[in-house]
Amino acid sequence: MSGTPAVPGNSLETLPDCATDPVTSLVAEFVDKRMGGRIAQGQDPVLRPVFGKFHGVARGVLTVNPALPPDLSIGFLRAAKEKKGLAAWVRFSSDVLPDRLDLRRTTGVGIKLFGVPGPKLTEQESRADPQDLVLQNQDNFFVDTARDMCEFQQDPLAYRRDHPVTHRILREKRKPEESVLTATYWGVLPYAFGTDRHVKYKLVPAGCAQGDPHATPAAENSFLRGDLQYRPAADEVAFDLLLQFRTDPDSMPLDRATVRWGEIAERPGEGGEADPAPAGRHGPRPGGLRGQLHLQPLAQPARAPTGRQPR
Repeated sequence: MSGTPAVPGNSLETLPDCATDPVTSLVAEFVDKRMGGRIAQGQDPVLRPVFGKFHGVARGVLTVNPALPPDLSIGFLRAAKEKKGLAAWVRFSSDVLPDRLDLRRTTGVGIKLFGVPGPKLTEQESRADPQDLVLQNQDNFFVDTARDMCEFQQDPLAYRRDHPVTHRILREKRKPEESVLTATYWGVLPYAFGTDRHVKYKLVPAGCAQGDPHATPAAENSFLRGDLQYRPAADEVAFDLLLQFRTDPDSMPLDRATVRWGEIAERPGEGGEADPAPAGRHGPRPGGLRGQLHLQPLAQPARAPTGRQPR
């Protein structure tokens, strides 16, 4: 989500006050107004309110280290270990309307894992076994809380003017990506890991084919979609799924989404000299905190665009 303002003409004056009920206000804006308006206009299927520019889906398998220790075999990691892999469907998209250019737009990935037992949020899904992970190509969010998001939606320009951190993060998010398969993605918000621990997830490219050097873009504003059609069909695609444990409550808050959880580990006794470390190395057992997601080809190679240079 990159802070796309409400559709012109949609007034927020009737929404609940952000200070007293921000969640209801956000549901009213994103679900009732944006999606409800599209339903009223006869849109079918209804475009989702965010990350509406769809690039493609891929099926895959998530595997973990068979020697994953018991204290790390939690949730979907335990299921992947016991079943020697979980089936997955992966959706790639950008946070922009479908007819808009995908350059310098926030890129997202949604992973639906199958075969994960456990209670679900709604009664209708009580017998379902999927679990979703949602990530984007930015390691922090542009506001801290639901109230902040509610206030931002009421007047994005004024909010950015009065909140320089939000303005800076939104500018950082406008970065070019060569491919959705070579981008790095973060979970942005922390997830519970058992009863007393919290983690953030990070998806790091672990290999894919090069883009087609002779391709001609079929539609310039769908550059990433064309590229996604080519690479998985040309060769295997893999990502590493890393876990970063919350080790310092002060520098790794649960309720301030604009704050980055640092991925730099200091070497003790060396005057604070920094040593870059993968996100997964912040936990008690570095070798056991990595899963791998392998994507399988769905079609024959397509001609993919390569003429656009990052700018």
